[in-house]
Amino acid sequence: PSAEFRVVGTAASQVASRQPGVTLVGEVDDLAAEYGQADVVVVPLRSGSGLKLKLAEAINEGCPVVTTPVGAQGLGGIDPTPFEVADTADQFALAVGAVLDEPDRRAALSRAASKVAAHFQPPGAHAELMRLLAGDDP
Repeated sequence: PSAEFRVVGTAASQVASRQPGVTLVGEVDDLAAEYGQADVVVVPLRSGSGLKLKLAEAINEGCPVVTTPVGAQGLGGIDPTPFEVADTADQFALAVGAVLDEPDRRAALSRAASKVAAHFQPPGAHAELMRLLAGDDP
């Protein structure tokens, strides 16, 4: 109940009414600063395809994340897993609350994010392609 929910990006303009504890930030020049002050990042996607950039960005910043199965698409095999997946609204709220309330859980997700961040940054993201283009054997 004491948490502040910050809606950052273009989604803020789509929120019709403001609830207590919700701050509509909108677009920012420095997204890294927003990630830096977040205790947990939520990626509550219900539709979409491909890698979700907000999830990859949060992982790159070492943030613990709670997302939906749609948000986690394409990252099922990543190890260690830097996010928690929740499907229903109740499960999502419980997962976010648990990450906020349990510093060890939050720290474990942050450590996992830091360990796998290289998968989303050049040269790590391009390593396999570069190896194949060079004709190196697997």
